[in-house]
Amino acid sequence: MPLTREEHRLQHEMGETYLLAANGIITADAKGWFDEQAKKYFERYQDLVLREGDA
Repeated sequence: MPLTREEHRLQHEMGETYLLAANGIITADAKGWFDEQAKKYFERYQDLVLREGDA
């Protein structure tokens, strides 16, 4: 999933757990959150592909 430059820096310097906590996500809920994000970005990708196919 895409990260902003600042999010990527924090992930690199502080780790995944810190980045999740900074976004209000409890580590135990992380898998569900990542699954939701993957679904969201996959749907965006599909929309883009379909739009390009219509062009």
